Amino acid sequence: MSTLYLALGSNLETESQSRRTFLDSALQRIAKLAGASNLRVSSIYETPALLPDESPPEWNRPYWNLVTELQYDGSPFALLSELQKIETDLGRVRKDKWAPRPIDIDILFWEGVTIRDPKLTIPHPEIANRAFVLDPLAELAPRLRIADQDRKLVSSLELSRRHPQHQPRLMGIINVTPDSFSDGGLYSGLDAISPILKSWSQCPVAVVDIGAESTRPGAEWVDPEAEWSRLKPLLQSLRSTSDRTRSRPQISVDTRNALTAARAIELGADIINDVSHLSDPGMIEVLRSSKARFVLMHSLTVPADSQITLEDPRFPHRTILQWMQDQLETLDQAGISRDRIILDPGIGFGKTSLQSLQILNAIESFQSLGCPVVAGHSRKSFFKDWSTAAAHQRDPETLGVSLALIAKGIDLLRVHDPLFHHRAILAWSHIRSPVGNPDLAKSEFSG
Repeated sequence: MSTLYLALGSNLETESQSRRTFLDSALQRIAKLAGASNLRVSSIYETPALLPDESPPEWNRPYWNLVTELQYDGSPFALLSELQKIETDLGRVRKDKWAPRPIDIDILFWEGVTIRDPKLTIPHPEIANRAFVLDPLAELAPRLRIADQDRKLVSSLELSRRHPQHQPRLMGIINVTPDSFSDGGLYSGLDAISPILKSWSQCPVAVVDIGAESTRPGAEWVDPEAEWSRLKPLLQSLRSTSDRTRSRPQISVDTRNALTAARAIELGADIINDVSHLSDPGMIEVLRSSKARFVLMHSLTVPADSQITLEDPRFPHRTILQWMQDQLETLDQAGISRDRIILDPGIGFGKTSLQSLQILNAIESFQSLGCPVVAGHSRKSFFKDWSTAAAHQRDPETLGVSLALIAKGIDLLRVHDPLFHHRAILAWSHIRSPVGNPDLAKSEFSG
């Protein structure tokens, strides 16, 4: 069995099929191929199409892109034939190279295989040049080493961050709490949550992050059983919905309790987001006995306490970087792969407003540890230093910081309004996209 990676894209919809359903149909067929097994699927990334100058305006349709990892025991040329048949069956017409298409499938990388043939090149020659490939590939295989433009082997995670069209994953926040600082009480039941999740389905939100205990300053401790009673109905609903699609958002549960984490994983949670950085000694065993990813967040107190902050007034990121290195060594010794760890500097948790800004400005320093980095700055109190907006009205301020972080290569953005962010990032991507560059017409990638 060999491990390989495929890129899938869709930028054409019909009355009965959306871009997501075309991607799901292709994934279902790939999973059923003889010799294929163990599919892992990245998040979806929406990006502008790459077009030559002479393209008609109606071709300028954004793509939904993803990457899938699978095991396969057949030959590359046999797989290529099967993939082309899937494209044809799903309605792709091979007429105009740059025209919109319902599905496009490319073989990116095949472990231990190099092919230079008129019909097939492996690794794909354009991997390092395409953010819409690098971003989802780095999500699945952050340590996969790929030749850059100078033919140096670099990790896919580093390459994705370098790319000028890099897009982070969006982690949408759902707090099923009565007292969270900006949305407490808004999502008290499934009837209140369903509309927001439906609106998020209009864009490729990568992660739905659910919390059932407020960590705002002054918040009261929540009994794990009460926490679970809030989480369970939503997790059950999300699981029943997500079982019907392979391209679903990942489910993250924001908890510091090992018992809650274990229960959530049993109900399909993909990520445990622990704001207390392993304060529950049972959390490591929960992680060791599962495949869930883990958000390792720096904090001094939970709930946050504005009177207890980092001592270093000038270089707080250095203190956090050392803490992250120590924690990663602990997890390494416990047998938990770094590929499963997401680092969070914990904006607002044990930091002054100025320190939070300093940390965000130095976000690249945490990237040196080789793990994805998430920023959780959404609507936080440090905005009060220059904004009079109430907490629930700080999405414009949040977006401004987010765009600055994207330029620094941030991997994930944890935000309250991912749809608002997605729309802005897509427009930003169109301006930064090399649409109309005739040199790109030579690329084998279609968009």
